Amino acid sequence: MRAGLLLLLVLCVAACVSKPKDELPIAVMPPQIPDSASIDEALAKMQTFHQIVFQADRKHEAKALAQQACKLGLGEGCLFSVFSEPLSVNKDQNAEEIKEHFLSYLQTIKVAQIEMDKHALRLATYNCAHNVGSECAIVGGIYERGDGVEPDLKNAHIYYEKACTLDSVHGCLALNRFMGYASKQYAKTFALLESACAANDPFLCYMAGEWSVISALHNKQTSPNSSFLQDAKAYYDKACKLGFDAESLGLEGSCAQGNIWQIRVELLRKKAMQKRNKP
Repeated sequence: MRAGLLLLLVLCVAACVSKPKDELPIAVMPPQIPDSASIDEALAKMQTFHQIVFQADRKHEAKALAQQACKLGLGEGCLFSVFSEPLSVNKDQNAEEIKEHFLSYLQTIKVAQIEMDKHALRLATYNCAHNVGSECAIVGGIYERGDGVEPDLKNAHIYYEKACTLDSVHGCLALNRFMGYASKQYAKTFALLESACAANDPFLCYMAGEWSVISALHNKQTSPNSSFLQDAKAYYDKACKLGFDAESLGLEGSCAQGNIWQIRVELLRKKAMQKRNKP
């Protein structure tokens, strides 16, 4: 995704879909019904997961937290439980053997992820029916991507809408992608992003930066010294200090090179020039 997340988000917020009138699909009972105490414990584990998952020396800890959250009955924990590991290669293996070993490993990961996706959908659907907002966002994502189910944007929208109503930042982010920048949920989403960044979630600090850039564009305040872009810089800087790795997600810019903010500023400058040069 080398075109840049800014442009991706600008395109996303421009697209609107009609609001479905259907009710949420009937929740499926998990093998063991999670109680509220277990879900609270699992949510706390996933909060820590998101705080540390980009730190290379804590990935095993993050994986363990996700697996524990899954066992406690949280669909989100199941969804993030499958991690790939570096492969060791025997120096005596030839190229064909190494390739076969690699492909076999990829297949093992794929099978494990499919199984975890099933658990995630079952548990998250149940938890969403019991008003766990983050779980509604998980179900919405599964339907949007088609993870183990037929892609269903209508159901995805329904779940994202409920997630956002229940103050899930990921639900609100997705809902704004569906409904566009003018969505009445935009201000709420930004407030949730600020809160999540204050709680040291590196990815959501990064997203707060992206949304500050979009706000600069929307409000026609694209000078690098504008309050919007200065806020964006602060969010990007905090995301990087917390270990965020944009490159690992295929996003434009690098914390190591310190150029995420500069790339966004340059994109805005080019857009402004293009607009001025239009006949």
